[in-house]
Amino acid sequence: RCRQPTRRSCAAPAPSWPHPGAVLVLNELGTAIWQLASGGRAIQEIVEQICADYQVARPEAEADILAFIGDLARRNLVTVEQRSASE
Repeated sequence: RCRQPTRRSCAAPAPSWPHPGAVLVLNELGTAIWQLASGGRAIQEIVEQICADYQVARPEAEADILAFIGDLARRNLVTVEQRSASE
């Protein structure tokens, strides 16, 4: 869950990174991605929404979002799950 100190940033609990009780502070775009991801959306849905909201080209948005989510996953802050084609 993300606590929003302003509309353009949020502080997300990071229970084990880099130490217990740490908080990860995200910028506006990081906040938007975090909130979309916490809603259970597929990465492609997040990319589409970011492209629409921020008027960014899809290849650039996709690369940045995959890198950001990958970084969060390496820090054990998010879990990325594979979905079957029928979901």
